[in-house]
Amino acid sequence: MIDINPAPKIFQFDIGTELLVRVIDADDPFRRDDDDLDARAVDLSAASLLIIRATKPDDSVVEWIATGGSPTYPQRTAARGWMHYVTLEDDLDQAGHWRLQPRIAVPGWSGRADHHHILVHP
Repeated sequence: MIDINPAPKIFQFDIGTELLVRVIDADDPFRRDDDDLDARAVDLSAASLLIIRATKPDDSVVEWIATGGSPTYPQRTAARGWMHYVTLEDDLDQAGHWRLQPRIAVPGWSGRADHHHILVHP
């Protein structure tokens, strides 16, 4: 499961938008009680791979190299499951619904987490 915290409204060709993704270890992917998220967060501090796989509205795919934690929100650390990516020129080149999916490698496990949708406005 992921919990994503993008800007309140994202626009096509935005530069500098911080996409925050939190990776949660969930036995039930539909469970979303916020009381226990810190206890179930995947510790990303020793991750050897942090990627956000983005599927664009036209179904083409790009991968963005993410970083553990957030410089904007110090409480959102890699140890608490947070990773971030700051958009560059032409990253958000299409308006519409995007699907974001983290790919991670941590000691003892590697793979993809659940995906989440964001809307990029024209």
